[in-house]
Order: sequence, then structure tokens, then C-alpha cells
Amino acid sequence: MRRGLKILGILFSLGVLVFVLGQMDLFRGEKIPEPGPYQVQAYDFKEDLKSLSLDLEKGSCQVRLAEEGEEPSISLRGGRKTKNPLGGYSFEAKAGQLAIKETGEAGTGLSFWPFKRRNKTLVLVLPKETRLEDLTLYLDMGDLKLEGLALDRLEAQVDMGSLEVKDLEVLEADLKVDMGSLDWQGGQVQALKGAVDMGSMDFAGKILGPSQIEVDMGQVDLDLDQASSDFSIYKKVGLVGIDIEGLDPDQEGGPYPMDLKLGMGKIRVRFKGD
Repeated sequence: MRRGLKILGILFSLGVLVFVLGQMDLFRGEKIPEPGPYQVQAYDFKEDLKSLSLDLEKGSCQVRLAEEGEEPSISLRGGRKTKNPLGGYSFEAKAGQLAIKETGEAGTGLSFWPFKRRNKTLVLVLPKETRLEDLTLYLDMGDLKLEGLALDRLEAQVDMGSLEVKDLEVLEADLKVDMGSLDWQGGQVQALKGAVDMGSMDFAGKILGPSQIEVDMGQVDLDLDQASSDFSIYKKVGLVGIDIEGLDPDQEGGPYPMDLKLGMGKIRVRFKGD
């Protein structure tokens, strides 16, 4: 009995130690301040931005268009105020292209503390009239939110992180999800290609052209603001079926081909326009 209590006491002490160290910078001894907006870097948006690339390891990021009267900017929300708080990110800008990569030093103190990562968010506010030709995303364990963007091509690789999309207008999207999650709400895409391994993808919006969805052991939910008569659906099913609500088996094919391939996961399709 005493031995068990002693072990519990040791585990409790270790838990307290981990929490305290997680709240302190182990190298400087500074307590992390409460999250707040810090303007840290200006980007010359005078030249039209056509290509944007984001590579996030553990950090969080938001990308949106500027509101009326708001100046375009790159800033950091939360984290410690220092002379160079963006020291954990590399920036490469040339000829309308901007590439941002998290270098692994973006965390305060030791980079493996997950609660430190949640305190800091890189915020990109693009000029209101921006239309991107290419947006390339790679998320290891990072979190990314996109809102209100218009672009020609979106290419995203989500390993263990999360990607949230709101009101995007995209001509072509190529989305790959390993063990992470992708949540798309609103907007439209004219050509969609999605591949999900063990993660999840939720899409709510419009698909106005061909689509290919392949699922291994993960899950895909499609909530489309369209009628089933807009689509010609082709299915290749493994061990589990595909759930399509409201589809008439005698219905003739529509103008938009939808190719669904399923292994051991799950695909659900719902047509809200019916």
C-alpha cells in the first residue's frame, strides 16, 4: 500500500514539474505571456502575390484577406515579445512568390511542448484583391486555417495536422490526408481530387466539375449544395459500402463525373439540392 502511494506521489510530482517547465522558457527563465497580437514583420505586397507556399511542422497559421480599411500584414499572435519573434520561420519572397517554412525553432523553449505551440499563431493578412495562382501546403503536426481566398490551384498534404477551409473558390484542388483532418466549409471547387489514408475529410460546398475521392482506412463526408442529378457516380468498393443519400439508381448521369474508390474506410455523400 505504502509503495503504491509512493509511486503515485512520484508521478504527481513529475506531472507538476512537466507543467512548470512547460510554462517557462528553459533557456531564459521567462514566463510565456498571455496570447496577444504582435506585429512582427511587414511584407511588400505592392507586387501582386501569385504563389504562396506554407510548410508547418508544429505551428499554427491563419491566412485570410484584408477587411475594409485593414492593412496587409504578417504577424504573430501570442508567444514571447522578442527582437525577432519570427526567428522560427524562414521567408523567401521573389517575383510574386512567397514561401514560408517553419524551421523547428518557432516554439518558445523546447519545441516539443504541445501547449506552447497552441499559444502562437502566424497570421497572414493578404491584400483584399489577391487571387493566387498556386497555394501549396504541407502540414506535419501543424494547424492551418484558410478563409475567403480565391485561387487557381490548391495542393495540400496533411500528415498529422489539421486544415480548416472556409469559403474558398478554387479551380483545381489536390488534397492528401494521411492521419490528419481536413474540414472544408462553404465555397466551391471546379475539379477535386482527394486521397485519405487513415485520417478524415469533411467537404461541405459545391463541386462544379470532375472529382476523384479515394479512401483507404479513413473517412470522407461530402455534403454537397447540389442535386444528385448534377453527377455521374462511379463506385469501386472494398470491404465496406459507400453511403449515398437520395440517389436514384435509375437516374441518368449528370454533367459532373464523380469517381469514388473505397478500401476499408467510409464514404458518405449527401445531396442537399434534392
